Amino acid sequence: GPHYAALILAAAGLLRLGLGERITALLSKRDGGMLHAVGQGALGIEIREADDETRRILAKVGDERTARACLAERSLMRTLEGGCSVPIGVETEWVRRSRTPAGPGAGGVGVGVMPAASYETPSGKAADAHAAAHSSSPSNPTPDGSSDENENDDAPLTHDLTMRAIVVSLDGSEAVEAELTRPVASREAADELGWAVAAALVDRGAGRILQAINLNRAIVEAGGDA
Repeated sequence: GPHYAALILAAAGLLRLGLGERITALLSKRDGGMLHAVGQGALGIEIREADDETRRILAKVGDERTARACLAERSLMRTLEGGCSVPIGVETEWVRRSRTPAGPGAGGVGVGVMPAASYETPSGKAADAHAAAHSSSPSNPTPDGSSDENENDDAPLTHDLTMRAIVVSLDGSEAVEAELTRPVASREAADELGWAVAAALVDRGAGRILQAINLNRAIVEAGGDA
């Protein structure tokens, strides 16, 4: 018999191998109550500056939405001067256009049950994050490898990007969360989203947590190079 109680693997790999039925839980905010590290699951390839041929090859496989999501996450980390020394969790997700407007005057765009009026208001509430749609994965797979019961899973993506983030004290006794959705139609907008979520976290008390783990407050405000 097995000599382990649980095994954590990449869901994407299991799905590609046709082993989706072996997945019993996903570690997303909605399914597992967890956020991942900045840039988790994204592949970055470094090339020589003047290597135009390699640049053309990579342009065929690069994904601009993934790049913007990663830039937003890295902006968050840079603003908070995070890294291995700071317990920062994040999750980004592109919003899908709703096929069933909530009512008269509905804009047709939403994240789960979050009203459009709440998009520019960082919630900071775990309940709001739980109500939001899950996983930054384009397919939003369920443990059996199929899409979940959300009828909007195959709806077209909008330019709105949702970021959920958390800063936790080293002993786990304190945590601050924030969530924000904004249009991210450019890499500059992605950088601004990450900064805005970082600012919301600091406003809610993340600055105190960061100070407790000996980070310079001036660096947190000014940002560094990630």
